[in-house]
Amino acid sequence: MKILSFNVRGLGGRGKMRVIREVVCHHHVEVLFVQETKLQRISTRTCAQLWGESGFDWKATPAVNRGGGLLCIWNPNLFVLEECVEGQGFIGLVGVWKASQSRCVLVNIYSATDMEGKRALWNALTLWRANCTVTAWCLASDFNVVRVEDECRGCVGVLPVQRQEMEEVHLFISTMELQDIPLAGRRFTWRRPNNQARTRLDRFLVSNEWDGFWPNCSQLVLNRDISDPCPLLLR
Repeated sequence: MKILSFNVRGLGGRGKMRVIREVVCHHHVEVLFVQETKLQRISTRTCAQLWGESGFDWKATPAVNRGGGLLCIWNPNLFVLEECVEGQGFIGLVGVWKASQSRCVLVNIYSATDMEGKRALWNALTLWRANCTVTAWCLASDFNVVRVEDECRGCVGVLPVQRQEMEEVHLFISTMELQDIPLAGRRFTWRRPNNQARTRLDRFLVSNEWDGFWPNCSQLVLNRDISDPCPLLLR
């Protein structure tokens, strides 16, 4: 399974869509998760421009006040959708991965920047998982928070509110029974143009059951090109 997670900071312009399609095709991506489309409407034509071929299904949620917006595209010959669950800041796909006949949940996330919004997102996901019969979960997320201080370099200290966020995201991950799988390529997923500040806000999180179906998964940080955050590839 290959899942690409990409915070594009606005899905506008042919040049940006061409670059995304090149990454999708080069890495033979099977599921594409896009965060921050900043679009009110997504069309099948737009998805085709990103995916590069005709065989795909897709789901999207619109941006709110020209911010946010999520898009999921996948190969229906590989992943068969059973149910789509949408909430503020996430799209969840429940379905069957045909090669192994494994039922799984794939979640595309873009978290709010404020603490109240983060808590609402984490609570919604925790409640869903507690009532879901499928145990193999994979979250592709821009959580807009670091887990530990080492995931932030060149920043001006750690404020009390940031420390609280780190504690609460740890609790969320623990409650969800998820693991942060190995990271390859580089340590940080975002940096300023002058490279003086670097953070890791983007990550894949998977459940133990997911790891049982697809052992030894890793997430590769790809080169930054069209957006401040680097794309992440689960492989």
